[in-house]
Formats: sequence, C-alpha cells, structure tokens
Amino acid sequence: MNDNDLEAIGERLTRLEREVKNWKRAATAAMVLLAVLIAFSPTLRTREAGASGSSAQDLLVSRLRLVDPEGKVRGGLGVTKDGPALALFDGKGSSAILAASKDGAHLDLEDERGSANLGTETLLVNDEKKTNRVSLGGR
Repeated sequence: MNDNDLEAIGERLTRLEREVKNWKRAATAAMVLLAVLIAFSPTLRTREAGASGSSAQDLLVSRLRLVDPEGKVRGGLGVTKDGPALALFDGKGSSAILAASKDGAHLDLEDERGSANLGTETLLVNDEKKTNRVSLGGR
C-alpha cells in the first residue's frame, strides 16, 4: 500500500462517518417528530371535544344504529331537531320508541296488534288499524 491508497481510504472513511452522522440526525429528528405527533394527537381531540364540554374519553356522535348479524337495524340512539330518541325493533314489526321533545317525553309501543303511546299528559291505545281504542288525558 502506498500513500495514495492510504489517503483514499482516509477520505472514504471520513465521508462514510459524515454520512452515518447525517443518517443518525435524520433518524433522531424523525423519532422526535413521531413522538410529538403521538403526544399531541389526543390533545387535538380534547380541544375538539372541549368545544362541546366533553373530554377525549367521550364518544361524540349524533346517531348510533344497532344492527343484527344480517345488517338489519334493530335499534338506535340519536338526536333529532325535536330532541333525543331511543328506538328498539324486534324485526317482526314490533317497536319501542322513547323520545323527549319540547312538548315532553313519550313512549311509543307498537306491534302487529296495535300501538300504545304514553306521553307526559296522555295515554293512547290503538288497534291494528290505528283506530283509537283507549284515550286518557288531554287529547
């Protein structure tokens, strides 16, 4: 080996060490960026949820549908322009709906034989043809 070979090896070694140092810096910057993204992502959700007085642990939805294994809607929870409502369906025509509005709360029960509506001031019972059979209260 002569001096030219040793000088070329030295230059190459210096260049490789510089490249390794640059890669280490890039990897460190990427790790710091990833840590910052992970650290601040719940904060962003908290700020978003905070606008409605919630925490990051809350699930914010305006409607939730419950479906059976075949994909048929069997229940739901939602908020409409009139207020919140909970609905349950058996898949055979029977349903139960509990809702609240500015007019008060009411419970509607319905099957193939008829329906019943219990409101804050009334109780209505209808047959299968929707004919009113029992009416108690202000209607």
